[in-house]
This record gives sequence, structure tokens and C-alpha cells, in this order.
Amino acid sequence: MKDLYQRIKERVSPRVLSVTGIVCILGFLLLVFAVVHEEQKARDAYRIKSSVYLTLKGAYNDYQALMLTEITDASAVQQAQEQKQFEEVERRLADLRRIATNPKNIAALKDIHDMLPRINPAVFNSPDRSDVVAAMTEIRERFLGIDMRMAQRGAELSATQSAHLIAEGLMGLAAITLLFMIGKILISQSNSMQTMQVEKDTQLAAIETSRDGIVILDDEGRIIFMNRAFALLHYLSGLGRKDSIGMKWSRLYDARSSEMVRDEILPAARDKGFWHGESTLVNTRGQPFTAYLSLTALPDGGFIGTAQDTREKREREKETENLRLQYYQAQKMDSLGRLAGGIAHDFNNILAAIAGYAEFLTQDLEKGTSTHGFAEKIILATSRAKSLIEQILTFSRTNDQRKGDLNLTETVAEVITMLRASLPSGISIDMMDSGPTTYISANPTQINQALMNLCVNAQDAMEGRGRLTITLDSVQADALDLPPTQMVDDYPDGNRTAPVYIDSLGQGRTVMTVGHVVTGQVYARLSVRDSGSGIARDVMEHMFEPFFTTKEVNKGTGLGLAAVHGIVVSHRGVLSVDSTLGEGSTFSLLFPVVERTGVDEEEEEVQPIAIDTSARIMVVDDHDEVRTTTCLMLQRAGFEVFDSKLPSEALDLIRDNPSHFDLVLTDYSMPEMTGAELAMAAVALAPDIKFVLISGYAEAQTREKLAAVPVIRDVIKKPVTSAELIKRVHEVLAG
Repeated sequence: MKDLYQRIKERVSPRVLSVTGIVCILGFLLLVFAVVHEEQKARDAYRIKSSVYLTLKGAYNDYQALMLTEITDASAVQQAQEQKQFEEVERRLADLRRIATNPKNIAALKDIHDMLPRINPAVFNSPDRSDVVAAMTEIRERFLGIDMRMAQRGAELSATQSAHLIAEGLMGLAAITLLFMIGKILISQSNSMQTMQVEKDTQLAAIETSRDGIVILDDEGRIIFMNRAFALLHYLSGLGRKDSIGMKWSRLYDARSSEMVRDEILPAARDKGFWHGESTLVNTRGQPFTAYLSLTALPDGGFIGTAQDTREKREREKETENLRLQYYQAQKMDSLGRLAGGIAHDFNNILAAIAGYAEFLTQDLEKGTSTHGFAEKIILATSRAKSLIEQILTFSRTNDQRKGDLNLTETVAEVITMLRASLPSGISIDMMDSGPTTYISANPTQINQALMNLCVNAQDAMEGRGRLTITLDSVQADALDLPPTQMVDDYPDGNRTAPVYIDSLGQGRTVMTVGHVVTGQVYARLSVRDSGSGIARDVMEHMFEPFFTTKEVNKGTGLGLAAVHGIVVSHRGVLSVDSTLGEGSTFSLLFPVVERTGVDEEEEEVQPIAIDTSARIMVVDDHDEVRTTTCLMLQRAGFEVFDSKLPSEALDLIRDNPSHFDLVLTDYSMPEMTGAELAMAAVALAPDIKFVLISGYAEAQTREKLAAVPVIRDVIKKPVTSAELIKRVHEVLAG
């Protein structure tokens, strides 16, 4: 039944289309013919009316000439001829009135008919001929009106002459098209069998090359057709595929799969006419495969089925999920960095108060006493806490990041020298340096810190016994095996989140890469490899988060690798991890190589500074402890100090005494307004006043924000010692 429908569709549809076209063309011909015919009738009618009108007008002109001759010459009266000509005018007028259609012309002709008795030959015998002349004048006006309308109608018909010619041309073109279509039908009929065969071959080729497997079963469940994709999905090829034609479908699968298809899929397809779903089947060789199957019942009792291999789809879904997780990981790292920066700022305020009071104790207590020793230990503890905050700020990339040309070879050698003295005897350390001296643009303290953190982590991973290998070499960006999402032509500007790529390669091996790689760039690669236990993927996904650690309590802060992450990203570098469970891990830091721009400058000899303590200083800070310790530091140095908790209070003091203060020492982040906004508002009240900003945020970051506020002369980072604070205040006052 389906084949019959297909044959009818293939044979009849083109004919119906052609016949429809012929009918349309015939209809068009009839329509154009009707229009042309009507136009021709109008032209013929105009010619007849024009001829009759001209005859009437000629007869009237002749009659008028006779009458005018009689008026001017009474001896020239020809009464019989005048009567005959008058009757001729009446006859021609009657003829024209019968065929006239224009309402205005009909009215004009009626007026002429009504005025003819007034110019009858008999009236010319009357001595008073004024009415005759008036009637002739009115008749002449009616003729002039008819002349204008006849001329207008003639112009209208002349204007449609081109359209008439076009219509005739279209009729000819339509006739040619009609003949062409009839010929095409005849040619199509003669080639129909050949066309049907070509279409059949094309359809079979399309089915054969389809990526989806297609199979057709007869009403007894025998395979009557399968395409190449279906055969490959079932691990059939060559003779195996040919041998499958004509056999039962159940012979393609093992007993369990055949039972599932027979008891679940086929009954559902028979009841509803259609079934589809994803299934895992096993062929007779024991080879499993997963496919999305669909089965449609045919009217003759058979089935047509499709099978789509879902392995590629699953791989795409896995890749999409990996990209989603990588994006989430990058966003989480960025958010944690911002959180860490805020925590560090608040913690610095607390440390500033603790360190300040401890420093006062060391100044006031007698050296050598136990209490003096306690105060020194407090200062030592705050120093360690400050180092911890530096690591948090490094992760959040908000610490001081002043960079210069750094000899990476020397830096690595210095770190190894320190490590050799501190590592347990059970851990050996090897240095492999291939290539000449390498320079990068970097902050030496941060690079030193990153390498030390990696080595300490490696030491902990090896639990006191193993081999630590540090390698330094150069590598081209194009030689790195990285995904395209991490390769860029130019390093992105701004605070764009560094991309994260992580993948499991099987057998316990996991790789992870963080950062952008610039195409064509040469990188210095610093690698630290340990022979420890390796890192599992679930740990690797979180190991760069601050405070995340797998170590026991009191054995780690969870900030070491977070600081490494921040250092590498802030240096536009790349961080790579390659770890295999049971074999160890390799952390690689890649930094862009630079050409050395200059030589190291010799340090200038520091000269003692004479401190002038006559200045009056205002301290503005909303943290009571920080404000109090800062005031005490300045007062102990001999300065006259005033304090204010809120910016509005400070502005009131400055407004009341514009020339009273020499310097304002203010916090950056405060209620009501920032330190920068306070400075800009105060300078309008006291233009000569100087400002120093003291903040728990990174000094370099704060300087960058305040570049547009020239009234702020210096930026000091919390916590600060008394000596450093006094020195910086003196420099600003002296400047």
C-alpha cells in the first residue's frame, strides 16, 4: 500500500503541477483576450461616434454657411437647398443621439435638438434675426463642448494603445509558454521511468550513507534491509551484513537482549504504532553497545526501525559538563579571591592594634624581664600573622605587585640552598637547569614564596622520604599541549578570570591547567616534581581554594597553594598540575620570558633622618583600637595629635580651624565616605593641608586607585611599626 502511494505520488504530482500551470495560462489568455476585446470595442465605438459626429458637424457647418450667406446677401436666398440641408442636420443629429453614451454629450445634443427650430429656414424671413444669431451661437458652444470631450476620449484611447500592444504581446508569450509546457509534459512523460529510477537510487544512497542505522523487518520478523550504519553499530560488515538479510532479527542479539526486545519493545510498538528509547544491547559475540532506538509499525505487519549511536552524544555531553565545571571552578576561585581580600583587610586592622600595643610594651618595659619577653613574642606572632595575610592577599592578587627584571635562575638556586638545609635527610633534592640564564618580569618575593610553598607541599606529600626534582627550562607556547580555550593571541586586559581546565586521563592520572597562554610567546617553565602519593581529582578541584587542606589540624593553613595560584595569575603566567595516584605530582609554573631591559641599580646609602615633631597631625579612623595606637605612636614621637572617628567630624574640625592642621592621617575604607573623598572635601576648606592614607588593603592597589587624587602624598599599609610610620610622616611633611 505504501509503495503504491509512493508510485502515485512520483507519477501524478508532476502531471498535476503541469496541468495546473496550463489551466492558469489558459485562464490568463482568456482574461487578457477579454480585456483586449473590450478595449477594441471601445475603440470601434469611438471611431463610429467620431465619424457620425464629424458628419453632423459638417452638415451643420454647411447649413450655417447657407444661412449666413442669406443674412449678408438677401438676393442669394436658396430656400429649397436650405430646407434640404436643415433636414440633413436633423437626421445626423438623430443618428448621433442614438449612439451617444457620454451624459454630457447626450445633454449637449438634446440642447442642440431643442435649439434647431430657432434656426429653421422659415425664421430667416423674419426681419428680426437676433434670436437666430443667439441660437446659432449657443449651438456652436455645445459643439465646442462636444469637441473637447471627443478629443479627451481620443487621448485616453491613445494612451492605452501601448498597454494594448503589451497585452497582445503577453498573449503571444502566454501562447508560446503554453506550447512549451505541453512539450515539456510530453518530454517528461517519455523520461518518467528514467527519472523514477534515478530518484530511487538517490534515496537508497541517502539511506545507505545516513549516520543513523536503519532496518526494515517483514511481518515475520525477517530482516529485508539494513543500511551500513546499522550494520556497523551491530559490529557487522562485509559478508556478515549480507548474511543477515533474510534472517530473524533475534539472531543479531544474545538471549537476554532478544528477550527484552521481544517482550517489551515489540509489543509497545504494535499497540501504539511507535516506540522509542535508549537501550543497551549485546550482540551474539558478547559486544555491548548503547543506542537510541525507534520502531514504527508498518501496515503490512512489519516494522521499520532506526538506531542512533549515542557514544558521540555522551562524549559531547561529557565535554560540555567539563567546560561547565571549569567555568564554575574559575568563577569560584575569583569569588574566593575577593572574599580573601576583604578578610585580609579586616584582619590587618586587628593586627595593627595588637602590634602597636605590643611595641609600646617593648618600649616601656625593662629589657630582660619576662614581661618584655612576652611583648616581643606578641610582636613575633603578629609578624607571622602578617605573613599569613600576605599569602591571602597574594591569592586575591591585591598585594604589592611591583615587578622588575628577575633572574629566575639565581632565584631558584637561592631557594634550593635554603631547602637543602631544611629538608629532612630522607628527601633528596635534584636541580635540572637546561639552557642559559632566564629573565622574567616578576616580583622576587612572590616568586620565592611560590617556589617555597610548592616545595613545602611536596615535602609533606612524601612524608619525610622521597625525591624532589626542580626543573627550569624554556618552552614555546605552541609546543604546550593545552585546550584551545586557554590559547589567546594577546593577554586579556583587566581582571578577566583565568580559565581552568581539568581532565581525568585514566589509571589515576589527572591534569589541571590554570591561566591564559599567548600564542607565539616563550615561557620559562619552573617545575617541582615529588614522588609522593599523588592527588585525586576531587582534591585537585579544590586545592587552590584558600583554607582548603587535606592535612591534619595544626599542620597546615590551606593558603600555600592558594598563594601560588594568585602569584602565577598576577604575573600573567600559567599553572599546570600533572598527578598520578601512587606515583607523585608535578607542579609547573610558566612565566613569560622577557628581554633584560637594564642592569641592577646599586642601593643608595641610607642617611639618618632628623625628625621635626612640631607638626600638628589629625588621625581619622573608624576602628577605635587602630586610631588609638596610631595616635600613641605619633604622640610618643613628639607630635601634637588630634583624632576623629568619622570623616564628618574631621571635616568639622578642619572647617573650624582651616590652618590648624599640617597633616591628616586617614583610613581608606570608612563609613560616610572613603579617605580619598575626605581628602578631596578637606582640600576645598584647607588647600595647604597634606594627606597620608593608611589602609589594610594592598599598598600598590590603593596607590593605583588614588592616582587621580594628588592631595594624598603617601599610602601606608597596615599594620605598620612606629619607626616606619614616623619615617613616612616625616618624609611627607618635609616634602
